[in-house]
Amino acid sequence: MLAPRRSPPVTTATPNTDASIAILTSVGFRSLEVDDYFNAVSNLRPDIAISPPDLPHQTPGKNRGPKMVFRTELWLGELINRNASSTPIFAPVLPLDIEQQSYYLDYLKEHISSLSGLALYDARLAVNLPKDLEVLPRLSLDEASTPHKVLQQVSWGVDMFDLVFLTQMTDAGISLKFQFPGEAAGKREALGVDLWNKEYAASLDPLAVGCKCYACRKHHRAYVQHLLTAKEMTAWVLLQMFVQASPL
Repeated sequence: MLAPRRSPPVTTATPNTDASIAILTSVGFRSLEVDDYFNAVSNLRPDIAISPPDLPHQTPGKNRGPKMVFRTELWLGELINRNASSTPIFAPVLPLDIEQQSYYLDYLKEHISSLSGLALYDARLAVNLPKDLEVLPRLSLDEASTPHKVLQQVSWGVDMFDLVFLTQMTDAGISLKFQFPGEAAGKREALGVDLWNKEYAASLDPLAVGCKCYACRKHHRAYVQHLLTAKEMTAWVLLQMFVQASPL
């Protein structure tokens, strides 16, 4: 999936312009020309390309909202026109009231044959999208920071997620162990295991009993805790393997 900004986005010091988006790169803050982004879509041919949205880092004022809609529609139209490689395009849905972007949503309906999905920056809008757009898959870029919020967004109609909290938990040394559907109602269970806890220093249990992933078949909690304490990168690699294999 190719997008002009990381998720969640980093606040930048400069605003967007009609032809560029402010981003953070490995060498500091830069302006990404939307034309360069379109060329990247053509050259890289990702599985999904998200059209650039015009998103300010502050809550938009009365005059900023219409500019956001204008630029976002302009950039989407340009990407559609230049999409010679037929890369699947996800159109952004801005974090504005439906009424504020109604003309833009009408534009999406007119060009629905050129779209493969929608990228929602406010997942709550999935409930009120025009019926003509309901046939498109909905990707949430509105951070769902817990499993409960994932389920909430599913109830709103979201189909796909960019789950940053999985990586955040891995970085913190937490082995997520929940699954869906859960246990019987009324029984509260921890969502994960904090492998920094000293009680696991001699535990020969796998990260999750019954899991068949490489991390659980080959290693145990005590080993992973040792790696965490030694700040060995292998600890986070094993936790990522476990997260990718778990039926969360």
